[in-house]
Amino acid sequence: MRFRGRRGRGRGHRHGYSHGRDEFNNHVSMRAPSGEFRGDASALQAHVNSINRAPYPAYKQLLGMWQLLPNITLHIDRIQADPYAPPSRARATVPLAATNFSATCYSNQIRTTAFCDFLVRKFVRQLSHVQIISKKGGWASLKGGDITIDRPSQHVLQRSSCLIRDNQLEIRFCIGLPARGRSIDSAAAAYLLFELLPSVLMPVVFADSSDEQDLEHHIKSVEQQNALREILSENDLIAFVANGAILPRLSGASDTPLAGGGVIKFVSPPSLELSLTLPDGTVVTGMGIKPGVSLIVGGGFHGKSTLLSALQVGVYDHIPGDGREFVVINDKAMYIRAEDGRCVTGVDISPFINNLPFGKSTNQFSTPDASGSTSQAANIIEALEAGAKVLLIDEDLAATNFMIRDQRMQQLVPDAKEPITPMIRRIRTLYEQEGVSTILVVGAAGDYFDVSDLVIMMDSYVPRDVTSTAKDIAKKNSHTCNLGPALPNIFKGRKKRRVSNASLRTLVKGKKVQVKVHTGIHFGHNELDLSAVSQIVEKSQTRAIAAMLERVSEMSKAEEDITSIIKQLESDIDESGMDTINVHGTRLGNYARPRGLEVQAALNRIRGITLLPHHGEKT
Repeated sequence: MRFRGRRGRGRGHRHGYSHGRDEFNNHVSMRAPSGEFRGDASALQAHVNSINRAPYPAYKQLLGMWQLLPNITLHIDRIQADPYAPPSRARATVPLAATNFSATCYSNQIRTTAFCDFLVRKFVRQLSHVQIISKKGGWASLKGGDITIDRPSQHVLQRSSCLIRDNQLEIRFCIGLPARGRSIDSAAAAYLLFELLPSVLMPVVFADSSDEQDLEHHIKSVEQQNALREILSENDLIAFVANGAILPRLSGASDTPLAGGGVIKFVSPPSLELSLTLPDGTVVTGMGIKPGVSLIVGGGFHGKSTLLSALQVGVYDHIPGDGREFVVINDKAMYIRAEDGRCVTGVDISPFINNLPFGKSTNQFSTPDASGSTSQAANIIEALEAGAKVLLIDEDLAATNFMIRDQRMQQLVPDAKEPITPMIRRIRTLYEQEGVSTILVVGAAGDYFDVSDLVIMMDSYVPRDVTSTAKDIAKKNSHTCNLGPALPNIFKGRKKRRVSNASLRTLVKGKKVQVKVHTGIHFGHNELDLSAVSQIVEKSQTRAIAAMLERVSEMSKAEEDITSIIKQLESDIDESGMDTINVHGTRLGNYARPRGLEVQAALNRIRGITLLPHHGEKT
């Protein structure tokens, strides 16, 4: 690739950057702090030219604020150690008044989140239109020149890659500063900073009439989805699936909608169809699910899990065209599954499991290696503690002996010998006494007909209301499972748990907290497995969770219960933005906001943490 500007040795060579390490280190130690204003584009160009062919760390001279273009300030916050290290971090800020975007785009938090999400996606599209510097070749060939930004998924989330603060629009991204071997290539750096970067930034940070309608549609769609979720309870609903929704995904590795002539769009059964009017007057028609116990049944490969999966991510808003824009659920819905091998700390699982051999108590149950049934019991109790109002369960991913025991097994192994009280005996109690609804995919346990309020059959991806038929079948056939007596207040009296900050500090003291995949966190020496916390939908959410857990370890209120601590963190984000969760004071552009439910689920899974009964209010 050719670059504009003259190659050459430049001032950096004359100043001795190719000489001894001590001389070089003494020079760069005088660099300006990253928050200091350094000058305009000409000054930046001069600095870039001056370090040509210098050792790579000389790039640290560029740290600071530069007036890259009129109304665009470039902040270079961190310089990578060498060409192979994680890329350098940078930000671009623009006064809101100079962007020419209408103030209605960011008039409230929902609209701001949608507006920033749109800009990040446009930034990604702009990157696909520009030619970046090649990384191919040997040691001495040109490498670097990348510009990257935290790439969003199908979900619209509050992100740290784009934000509005102090009346400025801020975009955060990474740049791979160019090098040959481990020496600076100033011509390539100049191309990156003065041609490539502006060509990406300018169409994003300044209003463009060509995509004005798309921006308006994006914001309006997110606002409508949020409004629909908010009015569920007003209409005595816990979930809603709009007619015309596209639920199937392209593949197990892709969350984009399945396309083509064979796609079957969702159509509500007539008996469950209703129309909801949004605050802006828009009328949305589809299937409503009321509180209680709802079953999703049907043959294999007919769409049961597909429907549940769509409901599972209905706690989030989606981009226009995703197909699930108006598939929403109560924002306190929690997916529950069995989780063999997870650690459990101080959880009262006695409503489900009691009378263990050798008199082991289950009122403060702890184990480093939970079974399927004990893990699922703990997951439910922890979800209740975190404030969950809807439980989503797929029979395929549940512990069979936790879900049901048929009559023959009860005769062989009487209740007195069985520590597990199956879910089928507690599912009505959860709703009637705790107000917690359940949506359950079931393909084999017809006994759940007895305890259900609604039965939806998926037939070739088409939903049918078969509640009456299921109830008739239940009446004609004697119980094959003893439901047992209804026990009052079975979930009452549990004490909230508090976290020992000291135990968390011990786990992370002097060690790194890292995220390499979206399903796990390196928390000190611990490998925190979050693969069963399936409503974490982006790696950026996992990064935010890791930062929030580290923040909890620094909090002084050691006597506070877990839920109150998580609520405090969420309140801090509402008030001060995502940066507040970073204990190191670093501005990172790769956080996406998780729900408090997932943060608490992660904290519950940390091996070695101390969780104790709270001395105050009971749940």
